[in-house]
Amino acid sequence: SGGGDSMSLLWLLWKNKEEFGIKRLVCLNVNHNIRGAESDRDTEFVRTECKKCGIEFFGESVDATNYAKEHKQTLEQGAREVRKQALLKMAKEQNLQAVLLAHHADDQAETVLMHLFRGAGLKGVCGMSVKNGIFVRPLLCVSRDEIEEYASR
Repeated sequence: SGGGDSMSLLWLLWKNKEEFGIKRLVCLNVNHNIRGAESDRDTEFVRTECKKCGIEFFGESVDATNYAKEHKQTLEQGAREVRKQALLKMAKEQNLQAVLLAHHADDQAETVLMHLFRGAGLKGVCGMSVKNGIFVRPLLCVSRDEIEEYASR
């Protein structure tokens, strides 16, 4: 996304790719086109940072707003669905084994609380899993404050 969480994860993976046994590191970027020119600038920021580090960059542009309207969803729900579809498409095209997402412990707490308030059962209260198919969330045990501290260093 170009946000601090995602860029910190990308930087962490790039700096430690040998230690983590990463053979090929690529960046997948989804532009939701929600914020107009600002969304485009975020994508260009990520592309530029990847180029500086020699990381392959692949981007997909989606229309989250219209998708949400067509499917009678909130913008957040629609954006989540089109993002997942775009990431799966790019992962398949690039023959990737995993797609790492920068969700962290604070996101997890928010998800659990949101599910509780909506009356979710036991499954919903469990929150996001570290691994769900091709998607992996390696930062679920790390707080946003810890990520921000890492980013500032």
